[in-house]
Formats: sequence, C-alpha cells, structure tokens
Amino acid sequence: MDEAEKLATFIEALGGNVDPMFAREVLQANGWDVQAALQVAMGDFEGGGGGVGEGGGAAGGGDSPAVRAPMRTGYNDCLMALVDEDALEAERQQQELLRQAELTRRAEEEERIRKAGLERQVDEHRKQAEKEAWQRRQKGQEEQKIAAQAAMEAAMLAMGQGPTPAPAPAAPPRPAAAPVPAPQ
Repeated sequence: MDEAEKLATFIEALGGNVDPMFAREVLQANGWDVQAALQVAMGDFEGGGGGVGEGGGAAGGGDSPAVRAPMRTGYNDCLMALVDEDALEAERQQQELLRQAELTRRAEEEERIRKAGLERQVDEHRKQAEKEAWQRRQKGQEEQKIAAQAAMEAAMLAMGQGPTPAPAPAAPPRPAAAPVPAPQ
C-alpha cells in the first residue's frame, strides 16, 4: 500500500470529514502506520503497542507522557474580537449624551423644587401680610368707633345734654317658683 492509499484509508477511517493536510501530518508523525495514526487521532494511547518506535514516540509508552496530536476542528481561538473604533466612539458619545441629559433633567428637577419652595414661602409671606393688614384695619375701625363715640359724647355735653346712659344689662330670668301644695 503506498502513501496515497494509506492517506485515503486513514481519512475514511476517521469519517471522511478530515482535513487532508492534518491526516498527512498525523500519518507522517507515525511513520505512515495507519493503525498508530488512528490511535493518535482517536486518543487511544493505551492500545497494544505500535506507534513510532517502541520506546519514546508520540503514541508509545516510555518515559515521556502520552501526547496526542492536535485535532483540526476549524475553530480559531481569538483572544480579542476585532474592534470597530468608530462604533465604540459613537457609543461613548451616545453614553455621554445620555449622561448629560440625565444631569440636565436632575438640575431642572432641583430648580423646579427650589422654585416651588420659594413660591410657597412667598405665598405664606403674602398671606401673613394680608392677615396683619386686615388686623390693622379692624383695629383702626375700632379706634375710629371709639373716637366717634367720644366726640359725640363731648358734643352732647357741650349742648347741655348729659351723656346718654348706657342700656342696663338685662337681668337674668328668675327661675319659676315651685307650685305650693294646697292645704287639706
């Protein structure tokens, strides 16, 4: 059996979905021994002998630990994904705009609360001033009444009439007497 036939047999034994370069490397590493290459590819290192030499090959026992050949999976391990700097910058700008909008909203809310507090204080102050003005008007009216009454009494005295007597307070009503029992 030549190398091309061994390669075809090896690929067929692994299911046919094997990269030919991988299959060739495994066969070459095992000296084109299809059985040993299959053991390496399948991970069967404890199988009976074979491999490259009996003492220190990739599949044999010996002093070195058994190491399997790397498997070709088509998976590419990548530590970092490709980064689109423009997209990142746009996202940063959008985040900054959102942050600024939130700060503006908070400042407006605080200003509204502050104004509401000031408006409430102004309203309370206005109500207090109106109450005091009303009390002053009431007091002034009382004083005017008293002054007018005094002027009237003074004018009556000057004309020779005495002051008009103040009406006497009404006497409290008497309690009704209890009926006297008739003698018998």
